[in-house]
Amino acid sequence: MKNHHDRLNVQKQLVESESRLKTIFNDSPISMILHDSETGEIVGANNAALALFQADSLTQLNEALWYDDSPYSAEDALRYIHDALQEDQNFIWRSKTKSGNYLYERVLLRPIMINDVKRILSASIDITESKYQEEKNRDLENQLQLLVAEMPVGLVLFEAVYDELNIPIDFTYLNVNQSFEDFSELKAKDIIGNNF
Repeated sequence: MKNHHDRLNVQKQLVESESRLKTIFNDSPISMILHDSETGEIVGANNAALALFQADSLTQLNEALWYDDSPYSAEDALRYIHDALQEDQNFIWRSKTKSGNYLYERVLLRPIMINDVKRILSASIDITESKYQEEKNRDLENQLQLLVAEMPVGLVLFEAVYDELNIPIDFTYLNVNQSFEDFSELKAKDIIGNNF
């Protein structure tokens, strides 16, 4: 009788533990998807993943994943999943949403065992806004470089060289534009990195 009672108590604890883990998985703010380790098919997903891809079910999620050309193709995704069987994979991935917009994620793939079946857990964070900001910053930097390069006024970018008392004693050429080269007859290749 005690053995039977102990066994029932252990079963009850296992059911409660499994319930807690499912709650943690489903309610996590991080997108989590379980993949079949061979086919890559999605076999489980939490609420954050469904929301991220604007899906109401696993079926919709499998249909909602719009792959792109390499390096974001279905074949590339499956290669990452297969590679995760050997070691964790950490990378940035781009997908398309149902509306056709790009979605960027920081993804971690890791193998896990669930009911004696090896799965690949994908945990990801949406980095779309920061990715678009990076692109905007790159565009602005390119525009600024073009503006500086083509402006009719000579421009020199220096970096101060300080002594042990933190007093500027010299300057190092960091960059010059074409107008400066034309005016000074000094060539960028000869002076950049050198002191004034």
